[in-house]
Amino acid sequence: MNENKYNSEAAQDDVEILIVEDSATQARHLAHLLTADGGYRVRVTANGAEGLAAAQERRPTLIVSDISMPVMDGFTLCQQVKKDPALREVPVILLTSLTSLYDVIRGLDCGADNFIRKPFDARYLLGRIRFILANRDLRSNERVQLGMRVNLGGQTHFITAERQQIFDLLISTYEEAIQMTEELKAQQERLARSYQSLQGLYQIAESLNPAMSEDAVADGALEGVLDFPGVMGGCVSLLDGAGVLRVVATRELAHRQLQPGQELDCECARRLAGGTLREPEFVHDCCGVGATVACVPLAAGGRSLGLLHLQLTADSRGGGELQVLGTIGHQIGIAVQRAQLYANMETLVRERTQALQSERNLLSAVVETTAALVVLTGADGNLRMINRATEETFGWSAAEAVGRPVWGVFQVQGGSDAGRRFFHDMPVDQMAPRIQAEWLTRSGEVRSVIWSSSPLRGPDGRIEAILTTGLDVTELRGAEDRLKYVSNYDTLTGLPNRVLLRDRVGQAQEQALAGRTVAGFLLLRFARMAAIRETLGARSEQELLLEATRRLSARSGGAGDTVARYSEGIFAVVGVRPGVDELGVLARQLLAEMDRPFTLGEEELHLDPRIGITVFPNDGEDYEALAQGAESALSRADASSGERFEFYRPEFNQGADARFRLENALRRAIEREEFLLHYQPQVNLRSGAVVGVEALVRWRHPELGMVAPGQVIGLGEGAGLV
Repeated sequence: MNENKYNSEAAQDDVEILIVEDSATQARHLAHLLTADGGYRVRVTANGAEGLAAAQERRPTLIVSDISMPVMDGFTLCQQVKKDPALREVPVILLTSLTSLYDVIRGLDCGADNFIRKPFDARYLLGRIRFILANRDLRSNERVQLGMRVNLGGQTHFITAERQQIFDLLISTYEEAIQMTEELKAQQERLARSYQSLQGLYQIAESLNPAMSEDAVADGALEGVLDFPGVMGGCVSLLDGAGVLRVVATRELAHRQLQPGQELDCECARRLAGGTLREPEFVHDCCGVGATVACVPLAAGGRSLGLLHLQLTADSRGGGELQVLGTIGHQIGIAVQRAQLYANMETLVRERTQALQSERNLLSAVVETTAALVVLTGADGNLRMINRATEETFGWSAAEAVGRPVWGVFQVQGGSDAGRRFFHDMPVDQMAPRIQAEWLTRSGEVRSVIWSSSPLRGPDGRIEAILTTGLDVTELRGAEDRLKYVSNYDTLTGLPNRVLLRDRVGQAQEQALAGRTVAGFLLLRFARMAAIRETLGARSEQELLLEATRRLSARSGGAGDTVARYSEGIFAVVGVRPGVDELGVLARQLLAEMDRPFTLGEEELHLDPRIGITVFPNDGEDYEALAQGAESALSRADASSGERFEFYRPEFNQGADARFRLENALRRAIEREEFLLHYQPQVNLRSGAVVGVEALVRWRHPELGMVAPGQVIGLGEGAGLV
């Protein structure tokens, strides 16, 4: 036995395999596999032409060649080898993706002995090589040429191949097909289970959405979770106000003694109370069920709310199921929290605010302590190390990335060679201290990353490596875009808010000055909106405002006008017209559009719109003047029974200051108790008898003295009748 082993090893040492592969990385990997694991001697060439020359220079025992190569591909190489009388006995294995029947036909045409699908399994490759080498004598002794014509896709192929070659080639193709079928079957099973899980999560979410109480949440959760694959029964327990875990609902659980309202006393309940049960776990004989159950903590907003116990079939107790159960627990926790919010709004709002603040502080701390992307590159440009943050950002594991050229892993969007120049080609004294660009992850996602590099020198001053650190600012860019949107647009209607409206008014003013036209600033308010809100609620008001937004945008968008949200119940329209009359036409058109009934459910509602208008440059030179004038005109339009729109006129503000001063004086008089109640007898002029008493209120004014009812008084520039 030892002698046979020695002879086998000696024969193996005599085997020389010629590798023909244009990828240096794959060639090194294949050479290491054949020498370290197979014990063979190898030679490596970079394309078919070099491989043919190397084989003719020294005849190899076997050739392993890639198909897609420059200069000469694998099919041509194989054909040339089989034509050469000195090389025709050398077996040729082609590495291919084996994507079509044409690969097999071309392999037979060129005389290939075997196909190996890429990426290949190391054990399978070594096994095929041993099989071919073990049968090489038989192949040479039983060489029988077969000739046949094959018509494929309108092309005729004449195949002259050996019977053993055809057999080997078909066997390798069949084995690869079986392996691909098994992989596809396993993938289909995983997809089917994932689909069932997603369907179960969807059903659970559907059952939880309408639940408005803790009992309804528990019943809905169990109803949905029992339809989940592998679930036999379950129990939901929630913490009450005293922190006691009590059963709320049970379904199909083996332990029939658990009843709603019963205190739950088990090991997982104690661990939940102690804060040591944070993730789903499988526990044997929990709650006296007598079988293994899944204990799923229910939490939301950083608070523990209860437990979900599920009895599962034996084939459903895996790590993947625990992850899904964690998602289910999270859904139920959110639903429980929502139910508690309905039950005790003020308390939960306060608790939720504290929880959100804690989460906000935690997120701030995470942002402050998040590790930067770290990449270490050798002097040859190949990756030596990437950290976990880099793995998560770019989708490459360290095992996959290390050894690859750094520019092959980190690529700039658009195919630019900036990545290679920055990471490797740039001389050290010219190396950019920082580069910011859009980079592609392994899956094709675009990430905005800022990189900084610095060389690492050895004791002799030579560069040994390049250390590069990066900061992923993709989310920051997105937050900036969202903040910019929120600062310029109304969150409900999507219309420009007052910040952006000010800019649009300025643009309209410039346009009016350039074209010698007028710019109109219109404020539109619905007189009946307050009554509708009080009667139908805020949600109905929001739906009406959205419908009004659509009508205004459709009416004014084609004319180039700007529609904006001026305040809670007021819209603004800014437009440039040849004259003031055209602004009146615009106001009538808007009123006509808004007068059409609004439909809300089965109700038809009329909002009674009113419009106030100011004109640039007639009524003001800046935004504040135009807005103030439009508000005054709108107030006037509210009181009007005519066309329901008013142009601003300066006399609208006359006397307003005087009335304001008089009202303030009257309020101060009440506070200072300056009003006096006088009783005056009423006498019958004929008889002189007292027939009644009249009560009069007089104002003891600090400056004017006693003011009688109906007396006109003057206060500064204004005057009033008391």
